[in-house]
Amino acid sequence: MLRSLRLVATTTLLVMATLVSPSAGLAAPVAPAPATVSPTPATVADDTMYGAPTVGQCYNAGVKATSGRSLSQTVSCRSQHTLWVLRTVALPDSIPLDYSRRSINYQYKVCMPAVKAALGDRGAKFGLSTYELFRFLPTAAQESRGARWVSCSVGSWQSPRKWRVSTAGKPVKLVPAIRKYYQRCLTYRGYAINCGLSHVYRATFSWVSAYPYTSRTATREAERVCPRRVRPGVWRWSVRAVNPMIITCYSKQQ
Repeated sequence: MLRSLRLVATTTLLVMATLVSPSAGLAAPVAPAPATVSPTPATVADDTMYGAPTVGQCYNAGVKATSGRSLSQTVSCRSQHTLWVLRTVALPDSIPLDYSRRSINYQYKVCMPAVKAALGDRGAKFGLSTYELFRFLPTAAQESRGARWVSCSVGSWQSPRKWRVSTAGKPVKLVPAIRKYYQRCLTYRGYAINCGLSHVYRATFSWVSAYPYTSRTATREAERVCPRRVRPGVWRWSVRAVNPMIITCYSKQQ
């Protein structure tokens, strides 16, 4: 029997502001919603890695599926797919199997090095790209069999509510330069798309903050840095990762 996983994408707080009044016109947070996926389960019960996705495998799933519907089993990355499994790590007993701040910080701590290994960057270029990081945790049923792990996957936005489909064994690198169709832009409603499509906002600056993530700290840092990095007028910013905290600024295109 297939067992499901909870899927949570990187926290993406997207807000809109103006240079006249940085705190005005805040938009609702924009982030892919939790979902469930069905991995190829491990064959040994009562094991820490029971049910964990296999590193080097892929998922072929649409955005609707990653927003609440079950996904199919992992597939070979030589076939059509949208998500790459980058790393699976056993969680220590001191880290809860939930999405508390402590657990999320640990998830990013172990996932971001895998992002760098796969994409060539886990900082500013990642923030300017269409890639999103997903973290998987076991379901309660898998946890009852001894599962205690987190799995890291990445996918890339193609167009509004659509992941880029690939048959490549590995994601496209972000170094030495981000390719055109992996540069991050936004629609009027704030959906991430690649900049090769018609867009309203373009990611113009991203940086790794020296401060740990909190909503208040992210807002303060964005309002301090982004006005100097965007065109005059309406602009947006988002948090692309929380440990370390990566913030991206978006300029409205003329």
